[in-house]
Amino acid sequence: MNQTITPITRFDGFPRLSLDEFREQFPDAGVGQRRHPQPARCIDSTSGDERVIEGDDVRLLLITGNVSIDEALLVSTAREGWTHIAVDGDLHLEGRTTSDAYDCGMKRVYFVSGDLHAGSVDLTSIPRNTVAGRIVAQCAWLSADDDCAMRTAPELRVHARFLFAWFYSIDDLTIGPDAVIFILGNGNYCADLRLPNPSFQSHEDIHVLAEPFVYIVQREGSDAPGWVTGAIEAALARGGSIFRDGFDIACYPYHRAAQAQAEADEQRAAYLLHKKTAAIAPGFYESWLGMGGALFQAGAYRQALAAYRTAASLFPADQTGLVNLAFNYASLCALYLEQFDQAIELASMSVAHNREAESENDAFGYAYRCRAEAYLLAGRMEQAFADLEEAIRLDRHDSATQWLMGLVHYQRGDGEQARLFHARASRYQTCFSAFYDVETGTAFLYHAPTELDWDSVSLDTVSLPVGDQAR
Repeated sequence: MNQTITPITRFDGFPRLSLDEFREQFPDAGVGQRRHPQPARCIDSTSGDERVIEGDDVRLLLITGNVSIDEALLVSTAREGWTHIAVDGDLHLEGRTTSDAYDCGMKRVYFVSGDLHAGSVDLTSIPRNTVAGRIVAQCAWLSADDDCAMRTAPELRVHARFLFAWFYSIDDLTIGPDAVIFILGNGNYCADLRLPNPSFQSHEDIHVLAEPFVYIVQREGSDAPGWVTGAIEAALARGGSIFRDGFDIACYPYHRAAQAQAEADEQRAAYLLHKKTAAIAPGFYESWLGMGGALFQAGAYRQALAAYRTAASLFPADQTGLVNLAFNYASLCALYLEQFDQAIELASMSVAHNREAESENDAFGYAYRCRAEAYLLAGRMEQAFADLEEAIRLDRHDSATQWLMGLVHYQRGDGEQARLFHARASRYQTCFSAFYDVETGTAFLYHAPTELDWDSVSLDTVSLPVGDQAR
């Protein structure tokens, strides 16, 4: 049954309501009122920046029926005798997008008794329960004023294709199960959303969203919001995709299941699920990185090396502030296969990727540690020493780097320095207690090289674990 939607082109003739009259006519509206208790698991949360409209600031114009209103009209019309509109029915907010606009039309909407339809919705400009039905949109946004604490989202029902949240807890939102969530904020909170939705936290977005829709991340651990709002809205408005080439959101259930299997140390199952993910989304960096990780943990370094090389090629080349981990892990694979020249080459590619970064951080040090060990085992002592000095400068807490520096001093005949660095390495990680008269590299930390037959399994037989099939 087609719903009749009436376009509103002028605001003459509609009844006016005081706030008391509105409450009498809509006693269950509860605009701006909290209905649920503050979520117990919300970390460092505040609702201090939440918008509330009340008192003398509200003089309402009541529109009845399912209507469409151009946002520009709502913003620009002179409001004689009214400040906001209330719609008893569905509201289709048309025209320009809202999240980039300083004076957006949603700020003139006090209440909608039905559903709100819009291309893009800035949820931070909407008080709790402003929309009694659903908010149906291409994209919805939550953006805090700063990153000092997690804000609390208003109580609303959001059915958006994409939800972007920056330093907002989303516990109070009722989110449609198909919404894809991108969230950056408190790490512990974001990692434990426990929602059925596809969700990507922190800087995972660079492997999911195409480059026009994400900013360059300046450094590892950056809390800056990374989404190019206007470009995302414009692409969705014209029916385009915002995903990277080779990424398909249909891979997500397998991706999540693979991560769970890896955490449970079920490496074969993790590998097959990551491989299924890559079959659906061959351009997804994380699936190839996960395949490499599962093979590496089982000692299949030759096979892991191939997966890591593919992953490394998929990492966005312009994201030089972030580490391309696949290069580092590929270097270790080559190292444990005693292919030292290849190990040096791969670690050098990791170093080169971060060379143009705006600022250094400790994560950059690992590439030097990988290359240093390859230099050391290839008999290039001075180059190994120089790389270890650089690795320690960048990250003086890495135990493997400390242990390797001790090994260099031991091989140089400086027993005092060797014991000093060995003590630093093994103080908190007992796996580095082996001394240099026994071990001459870090291969003792991992399995001996092997070959696995996991690729003989048909992907047609790989299915989601029972707990993930309903998601």
